[in-house]
Amino acid sequence: MAEVEPDINALKISAKAAAAQDDNTPANAGEVGSVEVWRIEDFEKVPLPPDECGQFYDGDSYVILYTYTKPPSTTKEYIIYFWQGNYSSQDEEGASALHATELDEKLGGTPVQVRVTQGKEPRHFRAIFHGSMVIHAGGKASGFKNVDDVDEEDTDGIALYHVYGTNSENTYGIHAEEKAASLTSRDCFCLAYGKTVYLWIGKGSNDAEEIAASKIAEILKKKLYCRKIQKVKEGKEPARFWKGLGGKGDYPKERHSQYELAHPRLFHCSNFTGFLQVEEILDFAQSDLNDDDVMILDAGVALYLWIGTGANEQEKSKAEETAKEYVADADTKLTKKASIVTIQSGKEPACFTQYFAGWEDDFFERNKWVDPVAKMEEEAKAAAAEAKDDLPLEPTTAYAKEVFAEKDKAIDHDKPVINPEAYYDLTHGKDDGKPKKSHEIDYAALHEKKVAETEDLVDDGNGKVEIWRIEDFQKVPVPKETYGQFYDGDSYIVLYTYTEPNSTTEKYIIYFWQGNHSSQDEKGASAIFTAVADEELGGLPVQVRVTQGKEPRHFRKIFKGAMIIRYGGVASGFNNTDEVDTVDTDHVELYHVYGKSDDVTMGVYVEEKAASLTSRDCFVLLCKRRTTLWVGSGSSEDEVAAAAKIAAIVSNGKMVSKVREGKEPASFWKALGGKGEYAKGRQATFALEDPRLFKCSDAIGAFSISEITPFAQEDLDDDDVMMLDTGGNVFVWVGKGANQDERDKSMDSAAKYIDASPHRKNKDKSIIVQCFSGEEPSVFTQFFPGWDPTLLEKTKFVDPYQKKLQAEKEAAEAVEPPAEPEPADQPKSLEIDPAHKELALSDSEFQETFKMTKDEFSKLPKWKQIQKKKEVGLF
Repeated sequence: MAEVEPDINALKISAKAAAAQDDNTPANAGEVGSVEVWRIEDFEKVPLPPDECGQFYDGDSYVILYTYTKPPSTTKEYIIYFWQGNYSSQDEEGASALHATELDEKLGGTPVQVRVTQGKEPRHFRAIFHGSMVIHAGGKASGFKNVDDVDEEDTDGIALYHVYGTNSENTYGIHAEEKAASLTSRDCFCLAYGKTVYLWIGKGSNDAEEIAASKIAEILKKKLYCRKIQKVKEGKEPARFWKGLGGKGDYPKERHSQYELAHPRLFHCSNFTGFLQVEEILDFAQSDLNDDDVMILDAGVALYLWIGTGANEQEKSKAEETAKEYVADADTKLTKKASIVTIQSGKEPACFTQYFAGWEDDFFERNKWVDPVAKMEEEAKAAAAEAKDDLPLEPTTAYAKEVFAEKDKAIDHDKPVINPEAYYDLTHGKDDGKPKKSHEIDYAALHEKKVAETEDLVDDGNGKVEIWRIEDFQKVPVPKETYGQFYDGDSYIVLYTYTEPNSTTEKYIIYFWQGNHSSQDEKGASAIFTAVADEELGGLPVQVRVTQGKEPRHFRKIFKGAMIIRYGGVASGFNNTDEVDTVDTDHVELYHVYGKSDDVTMGVYVEEKAASLTSRDCFVLLCKRRTTLWVGSGSSEDEVAAAAKIAAIVSNGKMVSKVREGKEPASFWKALGGKGEYAKGRQATFALEDPRLFKCSDAIGAFSISEITPFAQEDLDDDDVMMLDTGGNVFVWVGKGANQDERDKSMDSAAKYIDASPHRKNKDKSIIVQCFSGEEPSVFTQFFPGWDPTLLEKTKFVDPYQKKLQAEKEAAEAVEPPAEPEPADQPKSLEIDPAHKELALSDSEFQETFKMTKDEFSKLPKWKQIQKKKEVGLF
């Protein structure tokens, strides 16, 4: 591939031109507008008092409605911003997006929606607060009850704010760390300490900046209950000022230069595509510094070359060449002499960090990628070390000896240790490279049913049921005649109301069911609406998250054997995704039915092919004109009766014909794409009512076996070994990442597990079948309804660094084939500018598509044109 050099001339656009492109929102000249602000608290939007509009906390999310008119017009127009702080929780961010969408719909779908993240606020966003925007530290806690965070706010009585801007369009203050190093001569700062707000005026700041900072100081005085504002010139600070900052210290003291840019510019340099590309980042923040690449910061008097820890050698050398050429092409003699300062990630001097509002020294450490396996191993070692440190010391006094003796009596010394993570080194010796003996496993205990499968249900499932499906961030009621039918691409909320015997008090359970192919926004919305419903019911309900394939017994029981999981669902609620509503359109559907009673029976959509069948269960084949109930030779009459109920529901009034295995008509196999192999094993002499899955792993230091209940295909851990007990056989499934010790011990453990069985009479006839990840036979997959052979590939972890290296390698190896010349007698094809596809439309096509003429369209502001093009799919 030919080397492509960065276009230096393109990078030399004036700062003024760059600033003009910083957002697509309307210009505020001539606007008459009003602002309403809501903060997200416990999933609700709570209105802020008018005098607090413009004040944000970095741990929260907000919804802002800007309503305006452009005289002489009296038509109201709207912009909905949802601002998300750097430390806002995920549920708060999700709720802000959800409430922004709801507000949009309430206003008829006419507003423009803009997501704003801290540090990336567009010019128009700052302008609507008229120089009174302030970002404080802290915020409200997460709305989820099982999260440990609490409300946070600066409580030490000292707060430092870095003030940026020169006028009401761009001025804002942001909380900075209370230390001298946070200061810089080029700007103004506000220090709230005791009852005084000190307005510190740097030598490099001008009168306009001082006036703008005075407005921020007035806001802080009122907000923080201070009595006065004291102006402090740099170099003439009182001792109390430095005391508030923890003592006098160094900070960037450079004065403003006539060549210093009013708006520094940041460029991203990367060879991810195979050659170096340089792209400017407008409205930049610290979060834009990509630790895998090289960044160039143009401050006017100096050019900073910032090297990320993951940058490769080509990026470093090419970026340095680009920086030198950039300086050489500068328009002034002084800037041609500007120095190029190379800075390593994590070692940034104050003269560099001063250009990034709210710089955080630990930002890259907090946001770096951590290998989850290495983290787990590190935590296990730390737990073992902690256990050693926690060993009781020898008592030294008579009283202490008496206390220890009493405690010692209460300890059951014969009870085996049940925490191998903490006590492994104490019981098995240090990790000196020698083979370790296994943690003692009670194989007889493994045959005892888990409590989760035998526990008493809260009731018989005859309570009141209400169901909603998540559609476009809304919960839409599901028709009662379809209760129990779920689509695997959607998420649902199920409210179950019941009363206990001899009581009239209503109790509640809120289930939120999430399909395997449901989008992240649908899953998030289902969790949020569940929390909202909980609050509406006074916090009384029990909340239960249910994922497809892991439905608890009571959840299935409330649908009386009529629970069905179908294929498809509605698309994501986000406008910028490529998803569309999906349903099965070939008029052929196959459902795997398993269960013997209303407690456990359910039907799950599976791929329409012969390999999906298994002799041990029943299946329902739904075609355009007929429905067939296929009865496997290993299924019982109870299972057939339960499957008939499912068949009656999905057939939607069509006649259901019953076909026993081996007696299928040709039309049956034709609908499945032809006859083929499937799991034909007959029911064993001893068969479990429900198969049982165990995980075999030595991840915690000692080899252990634990049961997973209920289980689904997603529980097969590709880094370990799994053991599946079907009654007749025991399968040992080996993941690709399992180590040799796990493989060897799992086969031995399977034999010991069979020997310990209290039910198997002919134990020597039980077969241990070993199978490997990605090569599972149908006799194994039949125990996982809805088996997806591509699931592990879809969900496997991909190292982002390795992914980047692979992409670079492929890009470098790719060779573009030479373009074939067009035949001379063929007219040249019309080239269409992808940024202006609408220009290729005829006048009539344009009118039909946009509902306006080309002339009317051209008079719209640019942001409105883009919005219109997005609506019709031409952006």
